[in-house]
Amino acid sequence: MLSRSMLYDILYALAAVNGRERALFGSCQPLAREAFERSLACGAFPELWFELLLAGEPWFDLHALTASADVEPGMPFDPQTTGGNPEAFS
Repeated sequence: MLSRSMLYDILYALAAVNGRERALFGSCQPLAREAFERSLACGAFPELWFELLLAGEPWFDLHALTASADVEPGMPFDPQTTGGNPEAFS
């Protein structure tokens, strides 16, 4: 079974194929991967999308969404994977 980080790498590689990485992501890949890993609030793979600029300097926003069905009442959350705010997920 593939890890969530490996699945992220596959999604990123598909978006970046054929020379699109520089045009779409610039040099942001390491920061985006780190942000993704900090966005894993529970064990499920989050809904994930990249919001990309279509012109100008390459830059993007990374969005990771955790479904409420994947969160159980009383589930502990790690401050490392909840932006330092685990109480927001309680």
